[in-house]
Amino acid sequence: MLFRSSRLATGRALSEGTVPVIELRASVILGPGSEGWVIMRDLSARLPAMLCPKWLQNRTTPVAVEDVIRALTVAARCPLAHAGVWDLPGPETLPYIEILKRVARAMGREPVIVDVPVLTPWLSSLWLGLVTRARVPVARALAEGLSSDIVQTQRAFWEVCGAPEVSLDEAIAKTLVADLPPRDRGSRVWERYASRMTRRPTK
Repeated sequence: MLFRSSRLATGRALSEGTVPVIELRASVILGPGSEGWVIMRDLSARLPAMLCPKWLQNRTTPVAVEDVIRALTVAARCPLAHAGVWDLPGPETLPYIEILKRVARAMGREPVIVDVPVLTPWLSSLWLGLVTRARVPVARALAEGLSSDIVQTQRAFWEVCGAPEVSLDEAIAKTLVADLPPRDRGSRVWERYASRMTRRPTK
């Protein structure tokens, strides 16, 4: 919960100042550069079978980075009356394991799902550090923050700037294309690069 708590503390600290603050809260952001995306992509690309601890059944509301950027742009122009905390939920509410399945499916993969009821978020973070390119401290904070649902339920801000425009599957497809070398973008050759792109760099 450390990662989630630190974000909440940052929002509180900013709101206590003299400048009005609009705080936008998203759960999982799907887009290039997102550590959460790196974990999901690497797990889906590298593993023929996925361990599924109980906490992966917790739900979230993933949102595309394009929609987050659009919301931030609108927030920068909002009247001061809109200051406060706003949720940015994506168009779907679903378990984390379902997101992993859909990322794998977009790569043309169908990994075997193995239920592991005793794998804690802390132990999972150590495992994530071995099989993904995510930084271990960030992977640990993310995994420990998944011990409960992280679901944004208020959609009032989308009434200000328009509903999310990018579906979950479209966000996954766009981000996979962005991960491809420039010469191959627009083609369906992601599978060819999956193992090479997710290989941990050697020191």
